[in-house]
Amino acid sequence: MKKFIILGLILFTGCSSAPHKMVLCNRTTNKMGVAMDLSYYIKYDNDNVTEIQSIEKIRSNDKSKLDYFKSNFEELYKNYVGLDYYTYDLSEENNTLTSTVSIVYNDENTDTLLKVAQSGKSFSKIGKVNVDSLLSYYKSVGVTCEKK
Repeated sequence: MKKFIILGLILFTGCSSAPHKMVLCNRTTNKMGVAMDLSYYIKYDNDNVTEIQSIEKIRSNDKSKLDYFKSNFEELYKNYVGLDYYTYDLSEENNTLTSTVSIVYNDENTDTLLKVAQSGKSFSKIGKVNVDSLLSYYKSVGVTCEKK
């Protein structure tokens, strides 16, 4: 279940300098020897997500647990190799695995992103990522969001 939540949340992550509305989302957990600090910065225009940036930090003294999450992140990322509007970085230091993902959604790439990420179709309305649908999903998995 953790794998699905994290991979689902990662799917919708970006950043830009355009003046858009913003939502900040966070979740902190500490279960079974794994602490997670999850942060999502969502920009949107009208009802459509334009960019998301995620920073997910997973801490554990158990190397096998970090390796499990690292493997899952790497498996997800390989689906997005070569997409200019999807960037990611995965680093591990001092018992902390950090995943940083940025996605820019626009008219030219949203369909491609939704095809790669089949689970993302539930957030889509007419080829756009709907901000309220995304926020409902986040809420359902325990992520708290605040519109700015």
